[in-house]
Amino acid sequence: MAQTPPSTFVPIKVEDLKVGMHVKLDCHWLKHPFPRNTFKVQSSAELAAIRKLGHVTIYVDPTRSDPESLTKSTASEVASTVHQCHTQAQPILVEESEEERSLRIKKEERIQAFLRCQEQAKKATAGYADALSQTKEVIGQISAVREGCISKAIQMTDRVTDALQGQGTAMAILNVDNSEAFGASNFAALHSLNVFMLSMMIGRGFELSRENMRDLGIGALLHDIGERKVPSQVLAKQRERAPLTRSEKTFFELHPEYGQRIIEDICSFPPASAQVVYQHHERIDGSGYPCGLKDDAISFLAKIVMVADEYDHLTSIRDPSKRLCPTEAFAHLYANRGKAFSENVIVCLIQALSIYPPGTFVLMSDESLGIGMVISTNFAATTRPMVMIYEPDTSVDNVVVLNLAEDEDICIQKILHRTKVPEKVQNYWNPRRMAGYFVQIKDHQDDPMNKR
Repeated sequence: MAQTPPSTFVPIKVEDLKVGMHVKLDCHWLKHPFPRNTFKVQSSAELAAIRKLGHVTIYVDPTRSDPESLTKSTASEVASTVHQCHTQAQPILVEESEEERSLRIKKEERIQAFLRCQEQAKKATAGYADALSQTKEVIGQISAVREGCISKAIQMTDRVTDALQGQGTAMAILNVDNSEAFGASNFAALHSLNVFMLSMMIGRGFELSRENMRDLGIGALLHDIGERKVPSQVLAKQRERAPLTRSEKTFFELHPEYGQRIIEDICSFPPASAQVVYQHHERIDGSGYPCGLKDDAISFLAKIVMVADEYDHLTSIRDPSKRLCPTEAFAHLYANRGKAFSENVIVCLIQALSIYPPGTFVLMSDESLGIGMVISTNFAATTRPMVMIYEPDTSVDNVVVLNLAEDEDICIQKILHRTKVPEKVQNYWNPRRMAGYFVQIKDHQDDPMNKR
């Protein structure tokens, strides 16, 4: 996003530019051929390159300019250079120092990193859509108690476990409800998949055995299977945290028992996973349901899923006034540590998503980049996430994605609270009911999540 330049800069018309002026181009640095946004115009070729940019706001710093050097280049020479560029369709050869050459090479490397990020985001979106399809299939098969219905859930869990052992990334896909594939009708599957992914990341943090990861994954994926027997209008109110009548509340709180009845007819359903389905709404202090169990009476895997479930609910409410940003959701969970939720599970979730969880608004250190939104957590470098940059003139589908793990020259300056982010910036990523989490390893060709 364009930033207000320092007070030493003043706006200038492009036709008034002269060689020797120290200028600032107020646009994204990918949109011009220079190594940086702020520099001194050294030649008529550079001057012509700036004029060729079109609608770009330009500032000049009088304290660092030497306008008298214009005598080295006449207006006609500049016009001739511009004419040649247009008629011959050849790139302008910009004279550069060794320092500028080094910066230009670094810029080209950044561009290639951006392209890799964009490709990764596209593949992750496709992978998430495939995982969502598999989730719907699993839920449908379990609900119908079909023969062999548990096998696909086992396959999904094992693939994610394998992916988490590599250099994986917890990818948050934005705008998942902008298409039919990610529509409101798929809310239950979206939520189940998110809780599954978040739970598996927590399980990874606890270094659970493969068998325990499988039990955790199956239980998390199917934790809300009993909601299939709850009226849709009750579910809609619950998902938006709207007040329920006493009868609606009673009906909704029966869904763990409904889930238990469904899975008890599946002889191959793991007992530890069944506990997750039945206990994921219990609370450490005994305030949960259906049995009001306390701390040690609740299975550890259920304690993981209850935290993942609550986090996804808090950050996925459609009403922006009720929806919490990731850091607010962390604060809510932590405020209830030892009461409703297990403290060590909360800490593990925070560590898994890092101090910059997906969905966090951030201000970048490079002022030409402005505001961004974190879209993924890098397991190998949790303070260097992947960030989608706010560019109002660019479609969110084509926006630059910056992988801070690959670009050490750029970092996050600070987290921006949602109330400090302009509405137009928030709307850039909206409508956004929820994010979708997807695990992906560095080498896409070997990504176990892409193998059926």
